[in-house]
Amino acid sequence: MVIAQRASARERTSAAHAGDERLWRAGLAAGLVLSVAFVAVPPGHDLARDLVLYPLTELAAVAAIVVGVHRYKPAAPAAWLLIAAGFFSYWVGDVLWGVYEVQGRSPFPSPADAFYLAGYPLIAAGLVIAVLRRREAVDRRAVLDAALVAVSGALLAWVYVVQPAISDSTLSMRETLVTTAYPVGDWLLLAVAARFVTGSRWNVRSLKLLVLGLALTLAGDLFFELDVVNGLHNSLWVGDTLLLFGVVCIGLAGLHRSMTALTEADASAAEDRVVVRLVLLAVVGLVPPAVLAVQGARGAALSLPATITAMVVIAVLITLRSTVVTNEALQAADRESTLSRYADELLRADGSDALYSVAGRSATELVRPGKASLRATSGATPEAPDHGFAAPIDVRGETVAELVADADELKLRRAGDALATVAAQLALALERERLLDTERETALALSEQNERLRDLDRMKDQFVSSVSHELRTPLTSMIGYLEILLQGDVGGLTDEQRRFLQIVDRNSHRLDQLIEDILITARIDSGRFSIDATSVDLVELTEQQLESIRATAEQKHVELRLIVDDRPPPIAADAMRIGQLLDNLLSNAIKFTQPCGAVLVSITARDGRAHLQVSDTGVGIPADELDQLFERFFRASTSRTVKGTGLGLSIAR
Repeated sequence: MVIAQRASARERTSAAHAGDERLWRAGLAAGLVLSVAFVAVPPGHDLARDLVLYPLTELAAVAAIVVGVHRYKPAAPAAWLLIAAGFFSYWVGDVLWGVYEVQGRSPFPSPADAFYLAGYPLIAAGLVIAVLRRREAVDRRAVLDAALVAVSGALLAWVYVVQPAISDSTLSMRETLVTTAYPVGDWLLLAVAARFVTGSRWNVRSLKLLVLGLALTLAGDLFFELDVVNGLHNSLWVGDTLLLFGVVCIGLAGLHRSMTALTEADASAAEDRVVVRLVLLAVVGLVPPAVLAVQGARGAALSLPATITAMVVIAVLITLRSTVVTNEALQAADRESTLSRYADELLRADGSDALYSVAGRSATELVRPGKASLRATSGATPEAPDHGFAAPIDVRGETVAELVADADELKLRRAGDALATVAAQLALALERERLLDTERETALALSEQNERLRDLDRMKDQFVSSVSHELRTPLTSMIGYLEILLQGDVGGLTDEQRRFLQIVDRNSHRLDQLIEDILITARIDSGRFSIDATSVDLVELTEQQLESIRATAEQKHVELRLIVDDRPPPIAADAMRIGQLLDNLLSNAIKFTQPCGAVLVSITARDGRAHLQVSDTGVGIPADELDQLFERFFRASTSRTVKGTGLGLSIAR
């Protein structure tokens, strides 16, 4: 059921997007139709062009923006609505002017001019809202770039529009004021648009169309103003066409679903568009000399005061911009240095308090003269941020603190990534500290546990040794009295009595050997196993051990053989321990060899060493059990029918 609901939600979202795209394509088709119709109507048909097609296109663009605002609900709808209001004011002016043209009149100034001029501040106000919404902090580089464009635009407007209008003696005061008001309006719109373009990202379809529409609108106005002042031929038709295309682009921008990006916060600045800004600076710097060059080529009077003033202002602005860029580069270098020093101090800090102190000090350096601090949290989700910057410190999924900072917005924006790095590295350092604490606690616990185990091991050894000694004392007495009875020193025995006593004697000796094995094992474990090395003849010692155990072998009909290939020289060893070793190996071999089998002992000298080998024809050991052969109490699967404790080979090793 849950999956079906999610699928339905996705389908509704996909359907809504498809509907948005269909709506925009319908608007695009309508714009293309109106544009083609306007271009197709030749100049002179004022009724069709100026009273029908052009106003209809403007009204359609205004309606498209209003529909977009209603449909997509941008964060600050006032920006788009002011732009729509500006073009609606243009529409009113165009309708009034179309009526004048139909009547064969062309009054100047007229009420239409009031609506035309009112459109500029409305559109500019909408762009200002967009700039403020997208970039809350003051971007000094963007402001200076916009100022450079404004200065160049002001120079062009003065040289080609304002100054000729002022110098035209045929114009009345009202006509001169209205004529100069148009380039002032264009200049205002140009300055605000330049601030928007240089200070924000506009790489979405809606904003691209908006920028293109503004550019076409400004270009169309330029053609109109040049025609009014200088009488350029065919400029009115070109200006009308550019203005119409600009209106279509802006209407389509407001109708596209990406139109909400106009007033969405843009945390990433356009600072990475270095090439675009450098090209802009180069073009702006070339405008004043280009103006002088064009005036000189046309033989016109040079506008030296205005041009020199513009050049000086541009030079000052470029110098200021270079200073800003240099300061920002130095600040970025300082931030990198602070982060590098911070990482080094984190590695050297010991304890959570020291880590917090290092992080707080580094964060304060990053936002100076602002303030930064670390505040503890309850371990739950941090409260709604009441500071300019807030970043949680998460350690193993738990929020243990929060890094907060307060400074001017531009400072916080530029230091935001560095502050986030401080928070992230502090979280890693705290997690490392927790791991080290856990490791230290674990090591301490293991040490205490090992000490307890050693105590238990010592207690076990003492217990085994004590019990073995206590068992051996009565057992030795029992074996002694058994020998007296078997020797007949206290009277004769019947055959059955003797057989029973022999069984008791064998088991007593077996028990005595078991106690001896346990004692030897305990001495080995406790480190009290002593070696008294003397000069030992290995061949002679082996012959003695074979002679001692021969009776046992003959009783089982097992042949004992000794082969000496190359008699080794005497060795430095403990004769008693070597005897124990041989006794364990030989008794083990005899025990697991079937009657009529053989046990072979070979001794040889090889590479300055004595080699002794015991082999037998017994039951053998499976290959997969060989690695357990010398483990205590291990008995091979082939020895189940033979009695034993599994300690012999462990002691031999």
